Amino acid sequence: MASSAEERIAVAAAEGRTRLNLSNLGLRELPDSLFGLTELTELVLCDNELSTLPASIGALTRLRTLDLDGNRLTALPPSFGDLAALEVLHLAGNQLTSLPDRFGDLTSLTALGLNGNQLTVVPETIGRLTGLTALYLGDNRLTALPETIGELTGLTEFGLAENRIETLPERIGDLTALREFYAGQNLLDALPDTMTGLSALRTLTLPENRFTSVPPVLAKLPALRSLGMDGNPLADLTGRGALSGLTHLYLPGCGLTEVPEEIGDLSGLTVLGLGHNELTTLPGSIGRLEALTELWLQGNRLTVLPDTVGNLRALRMLNAHRNRLTTLPDSLAEIPGLTTLYVGENALTSRPPVWDRLTALTEYNVEGTEIVRIHTEYHFDEE
Repeated sequence: MASSAEERIAVAAAEGRTRLNLSNLGLRELPDSLFGLTELTELVLCDNELSTLPASIGALTRLRTLDLDGNRLTALPPSFGDLAALEVLHLAGNQLTSLPDRFGDLTSLTALGLNGNQLTVVPETIGRLTGLTALYLGDNRLTALPETIGELTGLTEFGLAENRIETLPERIGDLTALREFYAGQNLLDALPDTMTGLSALRTLTLPENRFTSVPPVLAKLPALRSLGMDGNPLADLTGRGALSGLTHLYLPGCGLTEVPEEIGDLSGLTVLGLGHNELTTLPGSIGRLEALTELWLQGNRLTVLPDTVGNLRALRMLNAHRNRLTTLPDSLAEIPGLTTLYVGENALTSRPPVWDRLTALTEYNVEGTEIVRIHTEYHFDEE
């Protein structure tokens, strides 16, 4: 494979190319000839077997894009800081345990991917990368973030999932341009009040943390539209009617035993995920969610659905698979666009009268019910 790399380098040198792809060649080291291509602006080295980089990597000072995803790098040489023109840097899926002190010299970076490494700390110098708009630190071993993260005021996407972080820095609220924040699979049980500064935040995912309630600070985020808190041990949802701007709310696997009446105040919801909880009833106020297009209720203990579900005239998909339903409300027939209905593995011992009136259905699951005896063709939901 090395010869193939040499051939590509030779062609690039002869033709004066500024882009070079040496991906997936099984490279364990980089040919010396590569570092003579000082005009390169884009270099792709992903999916090789590189464990180290030579100091001469710093000679490629015109590089704007460097892709090193999917290698075996354990460290970066100090000369990496000489790549001051870099705008996009991919380092995901390596074995990095730390970053060099000079990493903060990469001040032209706009996108940095470090997910899937073994980082235990983020250097204070991260705050010098003020041009960053996208930063991905997921699937590492981080326990904290430096306060200098607040210097990244141009950041719009921030990935922090699958770490060991217990608290977020106070200066997280300085990320006023942030639109998407992914912090699932950590050890968070609260959010700092300073997060009220995240006035542009639209998407926040916090699954599988330690929250016992929805943090009150979220009600003060005017742009928040999508909230994911899957798998948190939420005691209740009371007081969350203030999240009236939400369009997507995901709360599966939270141990919920009830949904408060105030759920009906979230009038902008288009998707509501309540699957895999311990719900035995739903409040009638759920019928006030007139914008709802998807309602996920699978894996609960529901014996009935409230008649008010018929008010959900925008509903396209209802998943009530694996509950304890004995019948379906007649009001389902009042939903003109209901095309997907999953009611398999319930206690439907007879064919619900409403079934023949659900004429818009194109996809359904009735496995494990008496309806199977009538419909020999049915669809399975994927779980």
